[in-house]
Amino acid sequence: MEKTEKRSDLHAHTYFSDGTLSPDELVHKAVSASLGAIALTDHNTVGGLDAFTVAAEKYGIEGAAGVEFSTSYGDIEFHVIGLFIDRDRFDEVTEFIGRFKERKTASNLALLAALERDGYVIDYGKLVASTPDGYINRAHIATEMVRLGYAESISDAFGRFLSEKAGYYKPPRRNGFFETIDFIGRIGAVSILAHPLLQVSRDELRALLPDAIRHGLCAIETQYTLYSMEERKFSSELAREFSLLESGGSDFHGANKPDHFLGIGKGDLCVPYSFYEALKQKSIEIKSKK
Repeated sequence: MEKTEKRSDLHAHTYFSDGTLSPDELVHKAVSASLGAIALTDHNTVGGLDAFTVAAEKYGIEGAAGVEFSTSYGDIEFHVIGLFIDRDRFDEVTEFIGRFKERKTASNLALLAALERDGYVIDYGKLVASTPDGYINRAHIATEMVRLGYAESISDAFGRFLSEKAGYYKPPRRNGFFETIDFIGRIGAVSILAHPLLQVSRDELRALLPDAIRHGLCAIETQYTLYSMEERKFSSELAREFSLLESGGSDFHGANKPDHFLGIGKGDLCVPYSFYEALKQKSIEIKSKK
């Protein structure tokens, strides 16, 4: 990549899911970091996208409206990003996600009930009221456990209480992996498989890609904060092998992931602006066929 090429960050979160910044603050931070493009990809919500779009226009930066969908592939949880979602499709996204959110709420309540039986009392209503649209996931619960002194850190909360292995948490049934890719294509957005090497081996990833592509998968994240340089190289080669576009991002969450810095991850991340341009062009092609 040429030194003069602008950078982008196509995977970031705000307090509409489990980040700590507002959409306006996120965009302002992207401008301060001299990024050429920023994507908002909150987990399972479009709640911050209107404010994000307004902020991108205000600060004069390319902004891509997105959602990071939680999906299931057998027993594996995959995250699929839908990028370049048009405003007139937000209601459809909310309806699609709503089926999962009902199950997520039931899972949250069961988790807190299990914790309370062992003396770890958390006010769910207070948690819900603390978020802009009432969406709660385990990161919110972990943050509250740290505040209440039940855990030393978010990672400690997940390790001792909130992982499936800890025995308190049972995950909700998520929307299907292929079902979600299909849906993203139907609404004219670009589908991106987020950080797949965190979920499966290289051989498993190579084996599932043909089916994912048949359902319309457009891209995979090849540049990701927690990937080693060798994993980034492998992912780029895999994208070329399967004629997929590349994406990437810091997975920025603000103070909830203090070592994930916007635009640079842990300091060595660089997502070329050309990734953004190629994905945007793909979205234009998809929309032209609708």
